[in-house]
Amino acid sequence: MNKNKEKKWYKSMIFKLSTLVVVIGIVGVFYLNSLQGEEQEVITENNAKPLVEVMEMGRRDLHKKTNLIGHVQSGDTRAVMPQISGEVLEVYVQEGDFVQKGDVLLKIDDTDYKLQSDEARIGLNAARIQLEEARSGASNAQLIEADTSVEQAKKAVEQLEKEYDRITRLYEENFVSIQEYEQVKMQYDNAREQLRLAKAYQETTEEGATEHQIAALESQIDRASLGVELANQMVERTVVRAPIDGQIVSVEAKAGDLIGTTGYAFIIMNEDNMQVSATVPESYINNIYTGQDVVVNVPAAKSTHYDGVINTVGKMPPEGSRAYPIEISLENEDELLRMGMYSSIEMIVESALDTLYVPRKALIMDNEAYYVFVVNEENTVERVKVKTGLSENGYVAITEGLNEGQQVVIEGTNVIEVGDEVKISTPNQESAKARDLDANEVGVVR
Repeated sequence: MNKNKEKKWYKSMIFKLSTLVVVIGIVGVFYLNSLQGEEQEVITENNAKPLVEVMEMGRRDLHKKTNLIGHVQSGDTRAVMPQISGEVLEVYVQEGDFVQKGDVLLKIDDTDYKLQSDEARIGLNAARIQLEEARSGASNAQLIEADTSVEQAKKAVEQLEKEYDRITRLYEENFVSIQEYEQVKMQYDNAREQLRLAKAYQETTEEGATEHQIAALESQIDRASLGVELANQMVERTVVRAPIDGQIVSVEAKAGDLIGTTGYAFIIMNEDNMQVSATVPESYINNIYTGQDVVVNVPAAKSTHYDGVINTVGKMPPEGSRAYPIEISLENEDELLRMGMYSSIEMIVESALDTLYVPRKALIMDNEAYYVFVVNEENTVERVKVKTGLSENGYVAITEGLNEGQQVVIEGTNVIEVGDEVKISTPNQESAKARDLDANEVGVVR
């Protein structure tokens, strides 16, 4: 009985052990199959083609820009200086007034200048009479008139000699201009010439005029006419007028002042056309030109920019500087610009027009030379040496080495080598934006 139980127990254990072995075997087979699958998957992944993004070579304009600092000034500011000296009788404007071109600003005493004008007219009339009498012959009355003309001419010389001495002293003290000095000198010389001609006329009336004397009298009339014109100009200059439309920003004269021709009496500023003054480094000065459009930002005036035009490019830098002055004209249509306002200027200093280009990150540097990876028609990678030009805003002009239509790798340059067969991805909008943001990165040789 016990032996039967023992046999049954052995049979049961053998069955259980056999079942366990079979289960372990099945599990082992599945485990080995899974390991082989993972190994195959790894092998498949390792043999996959590298994924790259390319850009088809095209053309565009590249512009290198620089930013400068400037200050707003009036585009047309005039210092008004009298053209003659004398006592100020009245000032008709005050600081802050708006004036138009031709408006009277100031009146200078014209008494002496009117006397000179009258004398010049008298001299002209006398010269005409002398010529007529010389041509027709002299009478007793004419002889008397000739003597009178000489006396009048002597008095005119004496009076103008005093005025000439006075102006000479003022000129030597730099109180009157050389123009005014020369005008008075000319009047004095004319008076002396008239005296000489009056004496010649006196002789002519006594002896009879010759052709030479008549010619001299005709010349005297020409000189006398010029003297009248100059004298009238002097009278007109006693009225000081506004040379431009604008606002009076400074008044330096008042009634009773003795004013000269070497200092200004008023400053007039026209704010319709403003300008920005700035300086340009010597490295860029030969790349800009008058008439060039620029962008000017004046934060204190408005948030949007002004369109400006360069109207002056300096030929010489200020002493101690290597930057050249420029002036940029602005339209002040909104009347928000004021003198002295800070401004920033953006201008193009170099351009590459209709040029082949690549993002900077597509470039690979090797031994101080630049290369790019190009994918050919068989989707195989080639390395091409290129020459670069202008670089701006993450893009670089290509001057040699590439042609339009070639496929240049711009993403994935760090995972490919020459001869690799690659898979080309199609960039979506987000990746294109990221590409532009990262365009400045330059690759390295692998």
